[in-house]
Amino acid sequence: MKSSGEPELVIGLEVHAQLLTNSKIFSSDGVSFGEAPNSHAGFITLAHPGTLPKINRKVVELAVRMGLACQCQISPTVTFDRKNYSYPDLPKGYQITQDKNPICRGGFVKTEGGKKILLNRIHLEEDAGKSVHDADPLMTCLDFNRAGTPLIEIVTEPCIHSAEDAAGFMMEVRSMLKFLKVCDGNMEEGSLRADANVSVRFRGDAGLGKKVEIKNMNSIRNLKDAIDYEFKRQSELLLNGGSIISETRLYNAETGTTAPMREKEVLNDYRYFPEPDLSVLVQDEAFIEHIRLNMPKTSAGYQETLTGVYGLPEYDARVLSADEKTARFFLSVCELTNYYKQASNWIMGSVRNLMNQNPEAEIPIHAGKLAELINLIQEGKLGHTNAVQKIFPLMAENPDEGPAQIAARLGLNQAADEDELRSIIKDVIRIYPLKVEEFKKGKRGIIAMFMGEVMKRTRGAADPKRANEILSEEINNCD
Repeated sequence: MKSSGEPELVIGLEVHAQLLTNSKIFSSDGVSFGEAPNSHAGFITLAHPGTLPKINRKVVELAVRMGLACQCQISPTVTFDRKNYSYPDLPKGYQITQDKNPICRGGFVKTEGGKKILLNRIHLEEDAGKSVHDADPLMTCLDFNRAGTPLIEIVTEPCIHSAEDAAGFMMEVRSMLKFLKVCDGNMEEGSLRADANVSVRFRGDAGLGKKVEIKNMNSIRNLKDAIDYEFKRQSELLLNGGSIISETRLYNAETGTTAPMREKEVLNDYRYFPEPDLSVLVQDEAFIEHIRLNMPKTSAGYQETLTGVYGLPEYDARVLSADEKTARFFLSVCELTNYYKQASNWIMGSVRNLMNQNPEAEIPIHAGKLAELINLIQEGKLGHTNAVQKIFPLMAENPDEGPAQIAARLGLNQAADEDELRSIIKDVIRIYPLKVEEFKKGKRGIIAMFMGEVMKRTRGAADPKRANEILSEEINNCD
């Protein structure tokens, strides 16, 4: 029987972030991407008899850092649990994770669009190894380098109602993780990935529909497209009287569709029980406060500084705070100039164009040299056009040469002698008496011709604003 109700999308996200540590969560084995298979797989990683896990202090600090940034409640005592399931790439036959007592509870993440996405928890766990299916034609090979890699899992409440909001949440979480130096945010390499729990109900229903989990999406675009497809698929099933199977599905980016992987296990199938080889972890207030006081700023933190302290418009603050390198560069420039908005314009324009040529490289302009350039322009010693077209490109080629040196070498220092400038303007007016008459008869656009002649005779060294004022004054005084 077909329903006449309107389908409503409900999404909960589980975001797995690999932590920026030098070693694994419970052993001293190294963690790095792209190494030779099984080169970081010691006795603890491989679960040899008699080996015992030991918690990595840095892992705890990074999890708490993210929890504080998300306004979570930090648990004063932390315990770990065994999650039992059998995968070939899980040497122990179970995963050490957190079930009943996660390290962080509650909290929220606010997206750029202003939506507040509620969190259920942030918990710690170890990653599994990797099954490699294309290395041998007859068998699956196992690489245990990734086994034991420290993860935090950020779990939202089922409170997201559009693929756009889910993508916005992922963008903000990725930004926070990178700014806080908790995770490098590299989704292509798998250090950040997301599972989406998607269900559909009819609008007005109090309960949730049957949950379908879409696993291991490694780009924000794939996350959005997978949710859009799954919403359409489930809605059509329900509207045509069908039923949803609670299952795990995989998204195929080439076809834009999801396909079933396995039916969902109920929670009790994992047979959680407390990890007997790890004692209770106590986090006192001093430990948490030390982390709070030493936290790097997030993008939102930089935006607050740029609007509140430097008086920038929200748009400028958002663009400059999109990555930490740009935000810190702006602050460095503003230590040496008081022209904050001009600094913002230069960084969002000419400096950004340079950065786009090689995004991974350091900014090829010294903050002090850019501040000097801005000061010269604002003090009327250098024309803006010459600064943009001639001086700035040479500063990028030779970062050690300052703008004043370049301007002097090229003869571009702006004429400061107003009497000399007025004399040049009078000569130009004398040469074009007919143009003066046209101007007085209302052909105001002809002022551009006069300005062109003035700038040519001063080799671009005249202050355009002041030259325009004197030009208008002299023309109007002509008999």
